[in-house]
Amino acid sequence: MKALLFDFSRTLLFPKDMTDTRTLNQQHRFFSQSKEYQLFDHFELNQELLDFLHQIKDKVALYIFTSGTMISSAPELQAHLTDFKKIYSGTELNLDKRDPMAYTWVAADIGLPPEEILFVDDSEGNVAAAREAGMRGMHYKNNEEVIKKVSRM
Repeated sequence: MKALLFDFSRTLLFPKDMTDTRTLNQQHRFFSQSKEYQLFDHFELNQELLDFLHQIKDKVALYIFTSGTMISSAPELQAHLTDFKKIYSGTELNLDKRDPMAYTWVAADIGLPPEEILFVDDSEGNVAAAREAGMRGMHYKNNEEVIKKVSRM
């Protein structure tokens, strides 16, 4: 495995209010309408997983593939994501994460065959699309499973 490709929302960033069923992009757009908006009042980074990824960043290339534009519209996030070589936004690139061709395109842009990339996402449909494109896929449920699987590679 030469690269790890992570989803962002509900994998690397979580809402503080876990009962809110809107996407994180929807929540961010809603909350950011207030002049008093502070991103980290409403969201929290998955620091445990980010710390693990920081430890392995010299052994495997790290990337993010997110559906929305929250990262690019929230500069306060970018300082926490410097270990990632590139961040892909499906919205900005007109790519649908449910379409296997999106993963084929991302793999080509990374410069690796899809089978050398592990994609981690909280959406089973997105993981299935990545697998159909030839990537290894992992449905994110918790940090322990991801850390265990990546440590074995």
